[in-house]
Amino acid sequence: MFSLFHLCYNKNMKIIRTIKITNEQFYDYLEQQLIEDIKNSQHKKISASDIQKGLKYKKEDAQSKLVTEIYIQQYVRDECYRFKVIYMSDSTSIEYRTKPVDEGLQITMTQHIQSFEEKRHQSEEEVKYFDLFHATTSDIIIANLDGLSTSDGSKYEIHDCHNLKIPVIVFGERRLYDDLHPWTKDDIMRVEENMQDVVNYIRDFYMI
Repeated sequence: MFSLFHLCYNKNMKIIRTIKITNEQFYDYLEQQLIEDIKNSQHKKISASDIQKGLKYKKEDAQSKLVTEIYIQQYVRDECYRFKVIYMSDSTSIEYRTKPVDEGLQITMTQHIQSFEEKRHQSEEEVKYFDLFHATTSDIIIANLDGLSTSDGSKYEIHDCHNLKIPVIVFGERRLYDDLHPWTKDDIMRVEENMQDVVNYIRDFYMI
């Protein structure tokens, strides 16, 4: 399944964006990605009508060989898609809610990472490996330039993803990018002014 965002430092996150697509196009894309994901991981063919609350499947990461379970918590076409990704010791819940507007489709994406309960981590090293796992198994990395120059963890993740040829996109004021170390700049594929431009770029070049 295509992971639009990797924001592993946020326990709770909410993003609202408007994209120039229709509800039908958005849910057609989600269904296509889910059907393909199950076909590749389970060698099982399903149809769009099979996508509903309670559907679950497992997949193995090609690099780490770790098995994750994806559980559909709610699916109402043209309205809502919520699922949970269960890892070996952590889980992340992601929800997309859509609303047609004059400018296109308003998409509200919320994310909750249950793993950020401190009692579940025994050391900072464990947190580091958890973060790197999520970063290096993503399709695209998006980073906010505000604070990036002083975030050693984010720069560490970006560098590892760059080495794995995972696209890294940053957004924010250009001066913040200019202040970055040359090595960090070398790890970044693209710079945009704001999150909307990032979404538009991903839509135009990756969601095709």
